[in-house]
Amino acid sequence: MENWGNGIKNGVDWRLFYRASNLGYSSEINKVYAEVDAWGADESVEFHFNGGGGTGTETLTSGTRGSLDLAARANEAMVGALGLRDRGIKKRGKRERGGRSLWAGKAPAILVEPFFGDCQSDVDRVIEVGGEALLESILSNL
Repeated sequence: MENWGNGIKNGVDWRLFYRASNLGYSSEINKVYAEVDAWGADESVEFHFNGGGGTGTETLTSGTRGSLDLAARANEAMVGALGLRDRGIKKRGKRERGGRSLWAGKAPAILVEPFFGDCQSDVDRVIEVGGEALLESILSNL
């Protein structure tokens, strides 16, 4: 994508939002999801990158019907694009790690973790596939 801030791809109008820094975690999440809500998102996908000695792809969901459906589509796309170990879809409550992002906005939300940033083979695979191809794969499944 030439412009990583927004675009239309495969009929999906998407926007990229960034958390403000130095506000504190809860304030950062609340602020960015207020912006997402103001834009009028139908679905929300937050990107994270795992660390801690693992490998693979996983997706976090709130467990609501919309979030579960979105998680299934995004996880399938990431695993298909990257070919990394499928760590699955994991439900998170509001107070669990990653949960605030899943519950802060109005739209069904997921948090995707496509690879482990401290696993060189995961990083090499993402470089080989390319960030744009990964994004396009996810967007094509939305």
